Amino acid sequence: MSGPDRQRNPVARAFRVLAFMAERQEASWGVRQLAASLGMNASTLHRLLGALEAEGLVRQEAETGRYALGMGFLRVVWLAATRESLAGIALPALRGLRDATGETALLGVYDRGEGAMMLIAAAESHHAVRNVRPLHTWMPVHGGASGRALLASLSGAEREAILAGPLAAVTDATVTDPGALRRNLDDVRRRGYAVSHGERVAGGVGIAAPVLAGGGRLVGVVGITMPEQRYSPADEPRLVGLVLAAARAVAGALEPGAGDETAKRTGAGAPSLR
Repeated sequence: MSGPDRQRNPVARAFRVLAFMAERQEASWGVRQLAASLGMNASTLHRLLGALEAEGLVRQEAETGRYALGMGFLRVVWLAATRESLAGIALPALRGLRDATGETALLGVYDRGEGAMMLIAAAESHHAVRNVRPLHTWMPVHGGASGRALLASLSGAEREAILAGPLAAVTDATVTDPGALRRNLDDVRRRGYAVSHGERVAGGVGIAAPVLAGGGRLVGVVGITMPEQRYSPADEPRLVGLVLAAARAVAGALEPGAGDETAKRTGAGAPSLR
């Protein structure tokens, strides 16, 4: 995009404003100060700031009328930085889980603002036939093992807010009845892990466990996904143990000692990935 085109592009202008504010030490700016610094028309900038304020990306100080970065912008930055660092920390455990099970291992996170989950890292199975899940895409939290492991670990109020909302079916097997989901989530909390059959991907099986930091704080979820034809009920206890061990490993890498939280919540002496 050429210089003049970028000047007229509203997305480019918005990015310039946010980048300018983020890169400087000042806590707030007046419209004329920003306009002069950015070489923008003050009226145009004022309209742009109004649109950014409506999205929570900037805020206007009531006392001075000056503009500062908003909590919406700070939240997006924090989430992006946290996800990337969490993904890097979790990858060794995901690769160990993939090698121990032979199946694709995944790391997911839950966003309270979106009320949805996102997969942020994967160690793909080496099998020619495997389940491939898209990364960095919002998904409903009520479907599949990874979603239910997260949903079961939320506070009661957060859980009920999701159960009260639309529960769309992702596949024909997705559980969408709130009562049935509540009973399923009770089982997940009691056992410390979730298992699903064809609820997110038709013909797929998922096993997942929450990653719990100190004090039981929910960080994310670790799980595996596999085609139905490679799943054996007799092998489930071994796979569950390996998933729980991976969740403990990720929590322990984030906060030494935090991995004990998963074992304490489940009462399971799951095997080590080493």
